[in-house]
Formats: sequence, C-alpha cells, structure tokens
Amino acid sequence: MYSEILSELGLAKNESFIYITLVKFGGLPVATIALKSGVHRRNVYDSMQRLIERGLVYEEVGNKENVYFAVDPNKLLEMVEEKRSKVESLMPELLKQFKSSMSEQSIAVYSGIEGVKNYLRHMERENKEIYLYGVRGASLSSKVEYTFKHFVSQLEKNKIKANVLYRHDVIKNNKEAIGHCGKTSHSRILSEKFDDSATYTVFGDYVYFESGQYTKKNLDEGGEVVLFMIKSKSIADMMRNMFNCAWEVSKEYKK
Repeated sequence: MYSEILSELGLAKNESFIYITLVKFGGLPVATIALKSGVHRRNVYDSMQRLIERGLVYEEVGNKENVYFAVDPNKLLEMVEEKRSKVESLMPELLKQFKSSMSEQSIAVYSGIEGVKNYLRHMERENKEIYLYGVRGASLSSKVEYTFKHFVSQLEKNKIKANVLYRHDVIKNNKEAIGHCGKTSHSRILSEKFDDSATYTVFGDYVYFESGQYTKKNLDEGGEVVLFMIKSKSIADMMRNMFNCAWEVSKEYKK
C-alpha cells in the first residue's frame, strides 16, 4: 500500500521499498537495507542516490561503513505542496489552452428547414473544398431553393470545388439531382457496395451527418430532418480519407 502511494509522488518501486524500510528500522548500512527491503544490493546504491537527491534520505559517515537515515515523513507533504505550487503556476496558461482547444472541437445538432439552411450557409462561410457523400438531391427541395441557389452561386464565384458522391439509386429516383452543385462540382455515382444509408458532408474541420430522412421528398412535405455537426480536424481528416476511398472505386456518371 505504501509503495503504491509513494509511486504517485514519483518514487520508483525500489526507492519506495528502501524509504519505507528506513522509516521502519531507522539508520541502516547498505547491506542491511538490501536484506530488509528485498532490493538487490547493487540496486540499493542507485536508488539511495536518488532518494538523497530528493531530500528523503541523508547519509552519516561511519568508521566502518556509512549509515543511511530516512528524513521525517513530513517531507512527503512538502513534496506534495511543491508539486501543487508548480501546477498552480501553470494553471493560467493551461486554462487558456484548454478553452482554445474546446473551441476547436465541438458538436451541434441542427433540425428542420432552418437547420438545412444554416448547414448550407456554413459551407459558404468556410469557403473550403467540399466532400458530399451519399447525396440524394435533398437540397433541390423548394423549401430551401433560394438558399441553395445562393450557395451554388458562391461556390462558382469563389471557385470552390465540390466533390459529390451520389447514391446509386439517384439515377432511378432523382436523376435531375446529378450535377446539381454547379459548375465547380465533380460528380460520381457510388458503387453499390458503398450504397448504404450513410449521408455526410466534410469541409474544413467540419463534418455533418445527415439523418436518413434528409431527402427532397421529406423536405417538401415538411418532415423531420436532423443534421449532426462535429468540429474536429482529426475526424474531418478521417472522413475525407473514407470519402476518397469510395471515390476511387466509384464511376463518373455519363448521360
């Protein structure tokens, strides 16, 4: 039990055993310390030096051999306070960095027609290359028509590339959606083996996951739509890599 607690103060296992032995038995020479602590004599010398440097042990020179004593255990409390003081001195900068990192990673939920409009406006503001996976043409809904047209015009004006992977069944169910992201978009049709219900968008450090109800029909009828936004560079990079893997095995649409 003692050694586990002392290890939390930074003492190695052998150092803990030696210190506890000296506290229990008082001043001892190296040979006796090795015997009572169970630490090999060769290792006692190295550990003893570190304990002396920590201020937990002191040495008395004897006629035949030196004797080592444990310092008052209150020294351990001093060590704790010293560590606490050092941590407290770091707190202002640590808190500043923590708050900064929190702003770099966040999660939000958008719902309804206004949520879709905010999603489109967000892509406009970021002005970064866009990756859209599992697209079904929901943005062609009359409910978001004005916002979507403005979004496409901004992509073309700022020459922002949009990489679009349409679901395989779009050819059958919503063919007019193909190429709907404007002149700067590049489109492919997902291979059937990737053609699941997943729908997501990646741009900059952001990823949006759209619910399964994110379809033109559902928007037109005023159905429930939910979008989950994650801001995280690592997650965005991962999702871009996944998108690129699907892109490589998908085919360009030929009219």
